[in-house]
Order: sequence, then structure tokens, then C-alpha cells
Amino acid sequence: MIMRAGTYIGEITNRDNWKLIHGDAISILGSFWHNPIDLCFTSPSPYRYDNNQQVGIGSEKTIGDYLENLISLFNLVRHVLAPKGNLFVNMVDGYNPDIGGMLFIPERFALMMLQKGWLCKGKIIWWRRYDKRNDFNRFLVDWEYVYWFSRSET
Repeated sequence: MIMRAGTYIGEITNRDNWKLIHGDAISILGSFWHNPIDLCFTSPSPYRYDNNQQVGIGSEKTIGDYLENLISLFNLVRHVLAPKGNLFVNMVDGYNPDIGGMLFIPERFALMMLQKGWLCKGKIIWWRRYDKRNDFNRFLVDWEYVYWFSRSET
């Protein structure tokens, strides 16, 4: 399941023995209560990425609210994840030009997930081509974290 909270992307598609489901994460999670999923790969909207965004994860007024909403969403995912299921979360960090520094949102998120009982089985850095010019106050960020979580050791 690929999720993006607050966004409807498409429709259910069958391919042999698997399903790719697009849709609003909070709305569709309830359909899995009796049919657990094996894999969830998601890339939540970054914090305050689009200042015009009015609703959904990423539009919160504080980083704390943003992280709490993400944790609440992934607690719902935990309920529909099979015992040996896996959760992959792709996250980009933010930069606050007012303070001139990074926000460390992926790191805060990972620590909160551990506190909620998730196991972090790995973390990779995904390099992506980024053609935007960099300003001289910081490094060009052309990578994102991908965290691998599970609810059990197996």
C-alpha cells in the first residue's frame, strides 16, 4: 500500500496475487481490518512543504503536531499490518530559513516510532536527482531517508 494522507490518487488495481491501492490513507486503512497487509511503502507530505496546502498531513502549524499526526497514522497502519509485515517510510527533512538551519524531522520521527514500539530494521539514504540551484547558505539536499520498520523481530 502506498499512502499519502489527504490525497486521493487513483483506484484499486489487481495484478495476479497482489493489489496496488491508491487513495487517502486514513480513509482506506479501515478496509484492511480483516485482511492484513504485508507491505506499506509511503512518502508522507513534508512539513509545511506547500504553504498553500490547507488540510492533511504536512499543513500543521507546528513540527510537534506534524509528528503526532504521522505517528497516529502509522499506529493505524500497525493495526492492519500483518505480524511479519513491513513499513517503509521515505522522508525528506525541512530547512527553516528564519533560523537558518535544518529541522531534523526524519530523526525526530524515527525516535518517536521507536518509542511507540516499532522496530527500525534499517535506514538508507536514497539519492535523487535534484536540478534546483542551491543557495550559498546550505548544502544542496539531493537525498532522502528511507526507514524500514516492522512490528516484530521476524
